[in-house]
Amino acid sequence: FLSVEEQMIESPKVREPSVGWVSVRPDKKNKQRKCTLRLPVSVTEGPQNRLLRYWIITVYSILLIWVFAKTRWRPLPVEVQRMRYIEETWGSGIVWSHGANITPLLRTAFAAAKKIPKGSRFFLEADIKTTLEGRLIMCHPPCPAWMEFKDWITAIASFVEEQKEKGEPVTMGVKLDFKDVFAVKYGLEWMKTHRMDKKLAELDIHVWLNADVLSGPGGYKERVDAESFMALASEHFPAAMLSLGWVTKIPWLRVWWNGYTSKYIDDMLKVTQMSNITNITFAIRAEYAPQSTEQLRRLLAANANYTLTLWGAGAMDEWVLRWIESTLDPDRTFLDLSPEPMFWVMVFSLTLWGVLLSPLMFMLTHWIRPPIRRRHHPHAHDV
Repeated sequence: FLSVEEQMIESPKVREPSVGWVSVRPDKKNKQRKCTLRLPVSVTEGPQNRLLRYWIITVYSILLIWVFAKTRWRPLPVEVQRMRYIEETWGSGIVWSHGANITPLLRTAFAAAKKIPKGSRFFLEADIKTTLEGRLIMCHPPCPAWMEFKDWITAIASFVEEQKEKGEPVTMGVKLDFKDVFAVKYGLEWMKTHRMDKKLAELDIHVWLNADVLSGPGGYKERVDAESFMALASEHFPAAMLSLGWVTKIPWLRVWWNGYTSKYIDDMLKVTQMSNITNITFAIRAEYAPQSTEQLRRLLAANANYTLTLWGAGAMDEWVLRWIESTLDPDRTFLDLSPEPMFWVMVFSLTLWGVLLSPLMFMLTHWIRPPIRRRHHPHAHDV
């Protein structure tokens, strides 16, 4: 015995009547099988104005293109030029070169040093770490290639000396970014033993000793012990400029909003009291600087010799550039900026674009193929 009932088929893929199919399912209550003959529904499309929909899609697309052209989530040539202008015209007048850890890159940096504007100083920044065998190398992790520290510093001194003999002197500096306390100990001891500190002074090569001695906004444990770093610098290279920084991470919204808090500044002021050296610059991540104005002023007020070094990618944003020009003192500020947008600005921009593109995708997928109106087929029934 088979029961008969009408069924309404919901199948958006079927647009024309075709051959139906039979589905068999057990009926546990009556202990019998129930067979249903399923036939596709007939489809009739509702009235629509395709021209109006195409017009809306076109206008919305033009609007998105206009917004994309006006956004600042990517570096623009004008902004790069303005950033370079600020770097070169401020009191520091430093042109930076990063990551010259191998001979080919070092030669490229030397070629760039010959072309710097008059009155500027060309600075080479490189990372120093110790290997498991105790070798002191110039390397930025993951270290696909590297050269030994003694060869690196000797090559710089030789280049400056050669240019001086040719009558084409260049003004240079080196920023040694130590990644562990053993690199500080072995590196400074080698320079003092081989009188490299005296030679660099005679060639007018400025030396900065940089280390992340504290945990900063979003950062983890410090890389170099603060007390050990200050003691080794005072003992082996008291004439160098100390560059003290915090371990920071990509500025997510909450961390970015807080910036450098009073705790970070208090801890750093305690570090400065561990040595008699007052020739100190504090490495400040540019993304956090505008939110930390009062704390940075308090840091500079502790000693007239203290300066700031802004580094990072935050200067590509208009409001950060304005903050630098309107707030900072050029005579007490060094700029080491990168022509790239801030990470959190990129994330926010991509999220916003995802939201803006969603209506367009909906219109393209639903309006180009308009929704169908289904009605019950009179022959759909159970057999």
